[in-house]
Amino acid sequence: MAGDEMAPGAVGKGRVSDIRQDMAWARSPIRRRVLLTYGAFDGVQGAEVQLLRHLASLCDELVVGCTTDELLALRGCRAHLPYAMRRALLEKCRYVDRVIAEETEGQKRTDIVNCNAAIFAMHDQWMGQFDDLEDITQVMYLGPTAPGTLHDVTVNAALHA
Repeated sequence: MAGDEMAPGAVGKGRVSDIRQDMAWARSPIRRRVLLTYGAFDGVQGAEVQLLRHLASLCDELVVGCTTDELLALRGCRAHLPYAMRRALLEKCRYVDRVIAEETEGQKRTDIVNCNAAIFAMHDQWMGQFDDLEDITQVMYLGPTAPGTLHDVTVNAALHA
């Protein structure tokens, strides 16, 4: 062979690694759009199930942070059902893919990173309180408009891009 010419079907220097990288990329799992939300979810019925269904429609994986009894007590609240029951109900909900414990006020940023959450969603009663998380995820606040319906109160513009 003269010069840089190659026989038909031959692989040139450096090309084998390119092919291996392409093959590795093809085998890699498709990234899922993860949404993370938090709440006490005391009973997981009615409006809460509707909220979970709506959130699940916005993502590929819905992760729910269920607030522990201890953290609720620190907030001056009390759930009707104990944490273990609330968590079990969430785990049985068909719209929820994964349940994590919300044990401290400051864990949201860490959970967003650990869960690789593309969206962080909360009820509109928390409007503006989690805007500082927009540097790592899209922040969404949801609230009711009429009985039986939900609307997006505010959504980071990138969500609709």
